[in-house]
Amino acid sequence: MKNTPKTDKGFKFLQPSMSAAAAATTIPLAVFKLAKRAGCDAFCSNGNVKVERLMPFLQKHPELLVEAELAEEIAAIRLERAKAAARLARVQADLAEGLAVPKSEAIRAITRFVMALKFKSLALPKRLAQRLALESDRLLLSNCWKRNSRRCFVALNANTGR
Repeated sequence: MKNTPKTDKGFKFLQPSMSAAAAATTIPLAVFKLAKRAGCDAFCSNGNVKVERLMPFLQKHPELLVEAELAEEIAAIRLERAKAAARLARVQADLAEGLAVPKSEAIRAITRFVMALKFKSLALPKRLAQRLALESDRLLLSNCWKRNSRRCFVALNANTGR
């Protein structure tokens, strides 16, 4: 007959691993790791966890529960920092290779492009077009462009005979 762990209403007192014990008891895995580091005798050399020995140890050392909760929060913060560092490294690599354009340069290039389109479509003198572009807001510019572009191009096509 095979040796089976002692049970009480379906709960196994001997779990094959810390993760299995954590799942069975709904205690975070970090608590098991901290208890093992603190010298709890519930952990066998083959990886088994004797849950009936762990519970009294946790009752004597409630600070492990608080420390485990803080450890989870610190791990989450470290993960966020690692993700941010990876994003920063990716952006710096793209900038070094010339694959990305800094935001200020993109805004400057788009503004120049819009000024050139406005100058060509409205046929204003360059100085007047520059002053108009500098005085107008970006959103106002784009909204005005959307409304008036069709009318301007229809007028241009009529003038060129197309």
